[in-house]
Amino acid sequence: MIWIGFCAIQRVCCLYTQCQCPHLKAQSIATCSRWLDPAFSSTTWPTHTCGKEVYAAVWTPFSNEFGLAVFSVLVPLAPYVLDLQPGGAVSIVLSKTAGSFWPCFDTRQREDACFGFLALGADPVLGFDAILCCFKESLGSKINVPPMRLIKPPADPEYLAYLGWCTWNSCYRNVSQDSIEHGLKEMQVRGIQIGWLLIDDGWQGVDDNSLRLESLEFNHFKFPSAETFIDSINRRYGLKSVGLWHTLAGYWGGVSSAGLGYPIMQVQHFDSSEQRGTMNIVHPSSASSFQNEYHKSKQKTLGACMFKIDDQSIWERVDGAQVDSAKQYQDAVMDASFSSPTIWCMAHNLVVLYYTFLRVNLSPWKWMLRSSDDYFPDASNSHAWHILSNSFNSLLLSALDSQPGGSGFLLDWDMFQTDHEFAEYHAIARAISNGPVYISDLIGHHDSRIVDRLCCADGRGNSQFLQPKKKKKKAAYDICQLFINCFMHPSIVLT
Repeated sequence: MIWIGFCAIQRVCCLYTQCQCPHLKAQSIATCSRWLDPAFSSTTWPTHTCGKEVYAAVWTPFSNEFGLAVFSVLVPLAPYVLDLQPGGAVSIVLSKTAGSFWPCFDTRQREDACFGFLALGADPVLGFDAILCCFKESLGSKINVPPMRLIKPPADPEYLAYLGWCTWNSCYRNVSQDSIEHGLKEMQVRGIQIGWLLIDDGWQGVDDNSLRLESLEFNHFKFPSAETFIDSINRRYGLKSVGLWHTLAGYWGGVSSAGLGYPIMQVQHFDSSEQRGTMNIVHPSSASSFQNEYHKSKQKTLGACMFKIDDQSIWERVDGAQVDSAKQYQDAVMDASFSSPTIWCMAHNLVVLYYTFLRVNLSPWKWMLRSSDDYFPDASNSHAWHILSNSFNSLLLSALDSQPGGSGFLLDWDMFQTDHEFAEYHAIARAISNGPVYISDLIGHHDSRIVDRLCCADGRGNSQFLQPKKKKKKAAYDICQLFINCFMHPSIVLT
């Protein structure tokens, strides 16, 4: 390994190969052996524990000889990835998909081949920002960032000014027309005014055994009045927007063999536990038509106004997948975002982060990117981790948006529950997250005091959630730094 152009604070050095991919010891760079992965792991989610392959940045805080906090930020250059091992060892290796997912890459090692960048400094965001500049320069014309925006910048979706409700932790896959009606009525009785609703996993017509999507329509056993349901709850409960969830491939197991009227492609895929199977997906050449029809049909016939697209790292788990296929699906999602606000979920992979989110967002709305794994209300040891994870991820991922012609996106810290021992903790974090604020209470189990402290009446019969007076992005930055300080000083305990 050769260290090039290394200077003091906030300078970037390139990492070069000699003959084999080098093996780095975290201790050789930092006194702290704990590297943090804020971007991607083998489970397609951020993790702050040792994982297998890491596809984006890792970083670690430590103290220099003057006792000042300094951060190391290490980012591999595709198709290299980081391999984290117990004890702090980090290997930079070729991705398992180097030969197929990155077909233009010469897998033969060259001494002058750059495989990543390392930045040291007091601010990991500035370090990551500097690395992104080098990253884009190394890609040359592969990423096109216009020098200035020629259209109106994307705006926050209007409904984000209001408190939302997601059905996932409330109903899980048992969501139905009756359960949604019951939930909205219970909150209305308790004076909790919901401004928007996200109908999560469970509304579609799927095969419960194969987990394949059988129809683009609602499950009519669960939603017998699907054609009028959304309009009805909008009118009766004053909702500003209703959104629908689906995965990038349609559902977790892909689509039925009939292809829903689209040409299909059969692929071999593997999950996080390396279990392999066969699934059908809409052929990438028809991905745009599939996504657009899926969204526009729901907007026109049902009144759905926004969408959450999950499992967007599926192409990383397909044998023999081509990067062009992943890009075609990402182009399809971006096209669909022109007609409706969209949340990218399970999307922390190279194609999304460096192909989609380094591009200029030309849609009317800011894109939204989930910034951590799910909120787990029943996992008592997950709550401090959840906020810490979102804080780290927000700091680094925000650097993507600070580039010239930034895409314009918000980070989604996921839902939370008000009737919970850590409710205040999550409510404060969501309020300054610069993203959507929404709850997922068990139906009938609500704490209106938490909601009252989050929201206020706007004088027009609506309830809007309170936001910091200073710019939201700066407020979110400050709170993330607070959680980092808690990490740097173990005497400060997050509870």
